[in-house]
Amino acid sequence: MAHNIRPARGQHTVTERLLKGFAADDGRLAVFDREFRQRRLRTPGAGIFTTNFDSWDSRGSEDRWNLFEVNFPAALARVKNRAALMDPPTVDTLRDMLALHWLRSRGMVRARGQAVSRTFGSYRRDAPDTRPELLAEALRQRTGLVATSRSSLEWMADQMINDVQANDLAKWHSQQNLEYFQAARTRFQQLDLHVHYSDTRDLAIGDCPVVTTIKGRSGAGPHQDIGVQKADHVAMPITPDILITLGAEPPSKNLSDNEADYYDNLQWSTFEVWIAARPGGTADQRLKHEAQQKRPLP
Repeated sequence: MAHNIRPARGQHTVTERLLKGFAADDGRLAVFDREFRQRRLRTPGAGIFTTNFDSWDSRGSEDRWNLFEVNFPAALARVKNRAALMDPPTVDTLRDMLALHWLRSRGMVRARGQAVSRTFGSYRRDAPDTRPELLAEALRQRTGLVATSRSSLEWMADQMINDVQANDLAKWHSQQNLEYFQAARTRFQQLDLHVHYSDTRDLAIGDCPVVTTIKGRSGAGPHQDIGVQKADHVAMPITPDILITLGAEPPSKNLSDNEADYYDNLQWSTFEVWIAARPGGTADQRLKHEAQQKRPLP
């Protein structure tokens, strides 16, 4: 696996090609920025849409992204012609699209960070009791000192955690990305794919575009404790008027206004930094409304 010395820049949470489908004729989208509570017009290449998703193997990560970009236009054309479900390669492309966007979402990045924090916290708390010999030997090798108290073992545990964060964490995340992507693909193959169309309401798209839910449970997305393996419903808008879902439901239908609002609310309840919409559409009205509010978003 290639190792980039400098962190990758400009890695999109949502592919530029897909974002262009939400843009107006001038190429700009309406974007609500959570931090500044502002609604602005931005091009798909704007920095707000990017993260340092994979700083270890950015080339491999972008290659997987580019494979989707190559296949997406033909798949989207079939979706718009309402012929996608009759073409297995198109269905495979759409499933891969969901897996990639789930993996690269800010919700997944946050969930990864939460998992690492829990792991490090557990190690610091438990290792002085369960691995005292290892910590004592590591302390002796690093400082020449003999561990005489629990605090010295805790200090050594902190140093070991710092070493992992400084030297190995980016590589570990990169390797985990491959595993997570394959796990998502496998899970999504187990769920029926559906295409839905919205004739009267625009759909918004956020930086956690693939929303996973479980019937009867609160929360949505990996950062709200709804992992991909247990999710029984998956949804992602791919244009302002087309929604892809996975789960048990009719294979293709027109969304009612209430259903479109439900999926729009899922995007609002899961986004971390930004949520975007077609300028001037119904979804943009909410962006404008939220930008005028002074209350913090949940």
